[in-house]
Amino acid sequence: MHMLRICRKVSRAKRSFTEDQNGVAAVEFALVVPILIVLFFGSVELSNAVTVDRKVSQVALTMADLVAQSKDRVTPNEMNEYFDLSDTMVAPFSAADMEIVVSSVSADEDGNLEVDWSHANSNGSKWSKGAVPPITIPDEVATPNSSIVVTEVKFEFKPLFGAIFNDITGSSAINLESTYFLQPRQLDTVPCNGC
Repeated sequence: MHMLRICRKVSRAKRSFTEDQNGVAAVEFALVVPILIVLFFGSVELSNAVTVDRKVSQVALTMADLVAQSKDRVTPNEMNEYFDLSDTMVAPFSAADMEIVVSSVSADEDGNLEVDWSHANSNGSKWSKGAVPPITIPDEVATPNSSIVVTEVKFEFKPLFGAIFNDITGSSAINLESTYFLQPRQLDTVPCNGC
């Protein structure tokens, strides 16, 4: 009889242990919260990266458009003012590491390309005058006996949580680039005095 009571107590204890739901929600919460936090910050960083990418494309288009609209010529001072404008365009992100190169490229009657002039901001590297452009320019853009304005913008986006991003991708930054080609609107070739 004594053994039977012990078995019943053990059976009741076993049943109450398996049916007890206290603390289940806390355990589930503890398991799910880290995943939700990572998803939240990941979506914020992804959103910022997409925003910066659009701003980089807008800077490249605007720089090319401003030069292509010139009615006479551009000067290094005007180009520097355009570069200063790019700081405002990427706000609230810092443009301190942005590289901008604006160049005029001409194609001869055979379609051979040559850099007429090039001007870069303090972070960028000018293209060598008279040399072949260091980037590939599509044949549809550089037609024989024509000139184009080429703008190349590079930006290194550093996420706020770069250490986490570094663990995932192996780099703590995302390199964003944009290149635009526009033909001059008012002139055959836009000259730049002193570039």
